[in-house]
Amino acid sequence: MFGGDSRTVSGRKTKMDTNLAKLLIGLSVQISRSDGRVHSSTVKAFDAVKSTVMVEWTERNICRGKEVEVRELCSLNPELLEHVNTITNKAAQTATPVPSK
Repeated sequence: MFGGDSRTVSGRKTKMDTNLAKLLIGLSVQISRSDGRVHSSTVKAFDAVKSTVMVEWTERNICRGKEVEVRELCSLNPELLEHVNTITNKAAQTATPVPSK
């Protein structure tokens, strides 16, 4: 997923999971409904264990939600993968190297 391996360690979130959640939560993404409609929604939560996100949208003045697999999210939003990779690459380039002993 997203150019890296995302796992939990002893049931805890890894730093990668936390960073990925920060990148995804709040983004506007396209989702596919069970009836085939595709529309915009907002990522509200990320579950690294299940590789899913929870999205919400408003329909007829009612807030609705759906759990979507990250894989499906990437197929409907190809720019999402590019966005996440760009940000993670920038972070890696600006990271301060650890001095060797």
